[in-house]
Amino acid sequence: MNQKEKFKVILPYCVFLLIIIITSSCKNKRASITNPNTDIEPDIVNIDLSQYASSKHLINPNKLILWKKDNTIDLVIIDVRKKAEYAKGHIKDAVNIWRPEIRSKNYPYSGMTIEKDSLQNLMQRLGANEKSKIVIYDAKGNPDAARLWWMLAIYGYDDVYLLNGGISNIGPEQITKETTTTTMGNFVFHEKENKALSYNKTQVLAAINDTNTILLDCRSKDEFTGKVMKKGAFRSGHIPMAINIDYSEAIAYERFQTFRDRTDLEQRFKTLSKDKKIIIYCQSGVRSALMTFVLKELLGYASVSNYDGSWIEWSYYKKLPIETGIEDTPLL
Repeated sequence: MNQKEKFKVILPYCVFLLIIIITSSCKNKRASITNPNTDIEPDIVNIDLSQYASSKHLINPNKLILWKKDNTIDLVIIDVRKKAEYAKGHIKDAVNIWRPEIRSKNYPYSGMTIEKDSLQNLMQRLGANEKSKIVIYDAKGNPDAARLWWMLAIYGYDDVYLLNGGISNIGPEQITKETTTTTMGNFVFHEKENKALSYNKTQVLAAINDTNTILLDCRSKDEFTGKVMKKGAFRSGHIPMAINIDYSEAIAYERFQTFRDRTDLEQRFKTLSKDKKIIIYCQSGVRSALMTFVLKELLGYASVSNYDGSWIEWSYYKKLPIETGIEDTPLL
């Protein structure tokens, strides 16, 4: 056998060996991100939450798994996705709701927060009790989950957590297609409402010319300029004096949709002064709820509020001012 023939024989084995080495290296790199001191699946990322100003309402997958194993904890896991997506696979023991179930029906436009009594009744039907730990997730980096977190927060319930990364950051052993059955809970809003987390259109209008307030539009650039108008809106453009930073800047899509590290977040949102009041809006208060969570919790901004009605409500009222393009966007 000549040298060329020998090479043809050993080539497949060399390729096979190379594939094994590369695969092993990738697994080791991924495993190095996770917490080595916890007995969990390798397909999840547990980042260091102590880096944030506050991680009071954010948990890693390892914490959720530990809570699920603890029989002393009354745990309610809520999957905020369309029912068809939930049916394809969800975290074991999770119950399911979608946006229409947490919207008020008392407005001529969509997207407004469900009333307190109605949300209380919904939480009871989902099996929540007075002392339940409520963990919420979605599949898009948690904007829909954050919307529900924000609603529960403004009505005074504090024992609520976002699962960092959502369902994208959980091992396959934690996924099921079986629908979770529940019994009626006794959930009640006991605490005082946190009204500072929410702004209405009258307050936003008054804030336009307030130099101590920043209006943050966290929609896409095309929505902000008026090039794109999403379904539900009545006019295109943005609120005068608003600045635009897309909410997606906060999410590390390349790292299983977890929140970006604090230093990265601070760099991406460095134009937002911590000495000013921040009012955030989007299309219907969903993406802006996530940004409220990021600025207030993860970055420690003292004064952050979500404009509930956001662009849908603002664009509905023809007397409320709007702008298009980016020429009038203020410099901070």
